Amino acid sequence: MKIDSLKGNNIIKQKIGSKTKSFLELSKSIGMEVSVPNKYNRWHCSELNIPITDPVVEARSMLIEVLKLESTNDLLLKNMRTAASKPEVDYFIDYLLYHMGLAFSRITNVTKNTDGSRNRVEFISMTIGNTARTFKHMHPHYQCTMARESAKRVIHALEELDYVAIHLGTKHPTVKHGTPTSIGPMTKLLDLLVQLGVITNIGNETKTPLVYTKLESGEVEEVANDESESILVMQNTMIAGTDIELPLNTYDEYVDCYSKAYVSGGLIRRIYSKELDQSGRFYHGYSGCPSRYRKMITFDGEPTIELDYQASQVNVAYSLNGLDAQNYNDGDPYLPINADPKHRSVHKALLIRSFTIANPIRSVKDDKDIKTNGLNLTEMLDQIWQMHRYISNHRHKEAYKTVAFEESRVAVKVIELCNEQGITVLPIHDSMIVKKQHKQTLKDMMVKAYEVLG
Repeated sequence: MKIDSLKGNNIIKQKIGSKTKSFLELSKSIGMEVSVPNKYNRWHCSELNIPITDPVVEARSMLIEVLKLESTNDLLLKNMRTAASKPEVDYFIDYLLYHMGLAFSRITNVTKNTDGSRNRVEFISMTIGNTARTFKHMHPHYQCTMARESAKRVIHALEELDYVAIHLGTKHPTVKHGTPTSIGPMTKLLDLLVQLGVITNIGNETKTPLVYTKLESGEVEEVANDESESILVMQNTMIAGTDIELPLNTYDEYVDCYSKAYVSGGLIRRIYSKELDQSGRFYHGYSGCPSRYRKMITFDGEPTIELDYQASQVNVAYSLNGLDAQNYNDGDPYLPINADPKHRSVHKALLIRSFTIANPIRSVKDDKDIKTNGLNLTEMLDQIWQMHRYISNHRHKEAYKTVAFEESRVAVKVIELCNEQGITVLPIHDSMIVKKQHKQTLKDMMVKAYEVLG
């Protein structure tokens, strides 16, 4: 006997809360237009050793509950409860949902068109054949490979319950598992993946205020009448009207980016640390993106340029003490007199981390990207601080909150100046990304912002 499909839907709504919006509604509310494609636009799922993430596992658990209640496929139900087959089912569903998350998180297809352009990825694609690599890979977590027959049963059951749409393979257009088969999430599955954060470009985007304080408890407290609010509204409107792309070329690059940031666009927000006037830096979808990838960002298909302030934190610290850093530093602020230039990165890391970390020496020593073998870090820390002894009052782990707040005031002014000239800008703490054609204009604005604030 088949249970009414509303029952399975109610299970999901009970678990994710009553305030649910459809995927398309949420997309539209932040300026992201998503439509069901009528042509193939596939994410080729070549990565089989997928990471295990809480959102995907939770989504899979909820889908399995729905399948147990609503599916009439006895063989699939047996697969889901048999000890040997259950890991195979779990692996396949997680694989499917994980790649759907990538496909819909506002990234572009790894495969270029003949004219060099790239399409949005809205479907995932796989081959379910006897010799498919998909069913030969042993995953270390699940301790199994996927099983072809149970995978087909899962897909067909989800299709019958209107959770996915199957676009038949081009080589075998009458077979449900042709080469390749494109599988797209339907509205019910999209809503579930958005609510649970598998699709990252939506999440709670519409619920989070533009300016807020992140309290010690982790809760968010909206900041009213902040100087940046109206400025951010205007800039975010321009960003919504700009086609911002990060055209990565390999799956490994996607994983590298996603492990550090949600590379999904999104609104610029100002976030204070625990209380007002502490930090107040600006964050958005590209904030944590490594610099080597930020260089690839395009605005409306045009290349961008990123400019930053030289030794920003050091200069701000001098300013807070009423001093002009140029009067106290000859040359490079990160290289003490008579120090070996090849160790500049170590001196810089020791100085900057003194503003943020109680034990900068340990932090630098543990950083695998910094070569410290054979170096006396204690002596080097003393050398760099002797050079900057006039700002020694900032040599403590809480200093960054004050310094970062002053940096954020400069960023507000630069964004405001960009608004006045209709220039889209992405702030990355003390640096700014704009179209390459605006390089000189941005330089002038950054100088002006610093001068206006003294």
